[in-house]
Amino acid sequence: MVSQGALRLLTDITQHSSDKAVDAAALALSRIAVTTDPHAFPSGVVWSMLSPIIKMITRANHELYQFEGTLALTNLASFDSDVANAIMRAGGWHEMLTLLGADNERLQKAALQCMCNLVTSEAAILRLRGASGEAEVRLFVVFAQSDDREVQCAATGALAMIAHDEIIAKHIAKAWRIDKDEHLSSSADKKQSADTKSAPPAAAADSADSKAVTTAGDGKASDEEAQKLADLYKLNVLQVLFLSPQTDRDVKIRCAAALKHMKSHKLYDGPC
Repeated sequence: MVSQGALRLLTDITQHSSDKAVDAAALALSRIAVTTDPHAFPSGVVWSMLSPIIKMITRANHELYQFEGTLALTNLASFDSDVANAIMRAGGWHEMLTLLGADNERLQKAALQCMCNLVTSEAAILRLRGASGEAEVRLFVVFAQSDDREVQCAATGALAMIAHDEIIAKHIAKAWRIDKDEHLSSSADKKQSADTKSAPPAAAADSADSKAVTTAGDGKASDEEAQKLADLYKLNVLQVLFLSPQTDRDVKIRCAAALKHMKSHKLYDGPC
């Protein structure tokens, strides 16, 4: 299909037809880009594919289309730094940030891997050095602590590729320090809970008066830890989207509502 001119035909359709036809053509372009080395594409076609695919991801009403479009951008971003910069300028980074908040873990993972390919671009480095950079760097730090090996590899790979920049390196160090402090606080809570369980009945009762104690078994505790980590992912994504000047008004309203809900449950104390 590539050698017979299918890509040029599909990119022409994205320029002149209805939204439905444009999205159908963009989906076809995505599926070709996922399975084909972009270096095999005709000269100049890659640039024409980027905007239609990003728009399709934005408008898609099905996660499968978003997933395929994200995989396509991941592959195209590996073409060279100029293409990665073009994806950044077309809003690709912002769309990936939005998908990090998805409930679908495969879609979330695909978005993270795409961002890993984008961080080598000059546009991404400039963004991470800027006002929203500290919060977005922390996203990578949080994902680097995931139990999922592929997520760990993508996040730590991204951190490794941006740590050469002095400002971003400070963001990384600060994010690790914050997460380490949170981890130590969580460990202290667990230790106090364990000490209370092993104490004599009278002592345990006194301790319960001063602090709530978790009495669940190991399986339930593990589930709770997993849920806490998932909530931390979502909280960081919500904060980044809410504070980003590029976020659409409707998305900001939904983020603000979610943050207010978390604030009412004392899970968040920032602006909303």
